[in-house]
Amino acid sequence: MRSRIPVACAALLLAAACSQAETLISKDYTIDQVRKAAGEPIGKMNQGNKVIWLYRRGNVTFINGKVTNVGWLTEAQFAEKTRRQQEKARAAAEARAKKAEAARKAEEARKAAAAARKRNAPGESLAPPRAAGQHNYVPPFKRNPSESAKFIGEIPVEFEAILMPKKLVQEKNIQIGRFTGKSRRKALSGLQAALGKYPAELTDNTVNTIYFPSQILSGGDRVGGFADISSRKIYITNSRTFHHEYGHVLLHSFYKLFPRKDWLALNDRDYTDDGRIVRVLYEARQRYGSPYYHDKGFINRYAMVSLHEDFAETFEITMAHPDIMDKTQRNSERISKKIDLMVRFLNDIIAHISGKESVVKRENLLAGE
Repeated sequence: MRSRIPVACAALLLAAACSQAETLISKDYTIDQVRKAAGEPIGKMNQGNKVIWLYRRGNVTFINGKVTNVGWLTEAQFAEKTRRQQEKARAAAEARAKKAEAARKAEEARKAAAAARKRNAPGESLAPPRAAGQHNYVPPFKRNPSESAKFIGEIPVEFEAILMPKKLVQEKNIQIGRFTGKSRRKALSGLQAALGKYPAELTDNTVNTIYFPSQILSGGDRVGGFADISSRKIYITNSRTFHHEYGHVLLHSFYKLFPRKDWLALNDRDYTDDGRIVRVLYEARQRYGSPYYHDKGFINRYAMVSLHEDFAETFEITMAHPDIMDKTQRNSERISKKIDLMVRFLNDIIAHISGKESVVKRENLLAGE
């Protein structure tokens, strides 16, 4: 006949067994016997007449106060479980740290954008450049960048918050296809290179905001860009177009400094003067075929539309394709002289807003510097 093991001995055996990841808790043990053998559980689950006691190493199931099932981890299983729990806790801590860092950077960006808006809020003046205390030029605009704006120097570049004046909305049909990821980085890099061709004291004080939609429709036709002249905001779909629209902004904003009579003297006389808009007669545009553009003082056919387009096209080709302009001006005395007038105009603008002299040089423009 088999002898029974006393409860006290069972407790000692159970303590030794637990250290070896085994248990001597037998079925039909009572709740009190299990408590003496394994101690208090770390949790309990009640399911009708079934009670499950939870331990770090396993669990014990009771039905009607008697043990019906014992599940206990071996030493290796418990070590593996502990390792996984520690890895999970470490990963969770790292995730929380990354989230906190991202939140910190987002808050810094939000504060920087708020500070930029505050600096340029209505009622405040944009800090003007000064030279020897003689100049006090204040740009006739107030910047109001969004939190998503990127900045090149002082100029906000908007890819998302593309705002349109009501007057332009009536004239233009603009579709806002936002650049994202690689396309946005490429567009921003191209625009940064384009702006890098100008002295910062010029662009920072003559460009309000640059908007970068992926497509602009005007009257059903796709266009590369346009400028809101009154507020000096420029809308472009590619960085090259910036030069053309910026030419319009400069000519309109500083028309009194532009050597208009000298410029017109370099073109043939097939012109009609309509106030500030000087247009080439339609018959003259038809008569001047492509071989005659440069001889007549025009960089291309579109430059013959008006004085403003003539300057904008000459300005764009010089800034975007200096190699083409250099070759052209070598074979056209009229265009060569227009470049001289354009350089003079840019330097007059810079002198007007900052007091600096001879910042832009002809040879640097034609070298693409």
